[in-house]
Amino acid sequence: MHVSAVLPSFTNTELIAGTRSPKGMRNCEPEDIADAVVALIGRPRPQAVVPKALAAQTRLGALFPDRLKQAIGRRYGLDTIFLDYDEQARKSYDARIRTSG
Repeated sequence: MHVSAVLPSFTNTELIAGTRSPKGMRNCEPEDIADAVVALIGRPRPQAVVPKALAAQTRLGALFPDRLKQAIGRRYGLDTIFLDYDEQARKSYDARIRTSG
């Protein structure tokens, strides 16, 4: 038995409705994530970053000191990405998750 983690970037699903993409990045499509899962089944490994181009950045970023990671996050708008959003665009998603149980 193998256990793997799929680490997707923003993916065009209802989960990110009303938010903006990180600066300089395009959102993944659900099919991109499905392709990564299928690839892991065919060739198991500990993790798959989607898109693949972020894999090196993710690994390298783990070596950075916290202050540098925070500065990079601010530069790309990651520090406010979930604070500055379109409430109207998220309305149906928020209502659904509040009532699901």
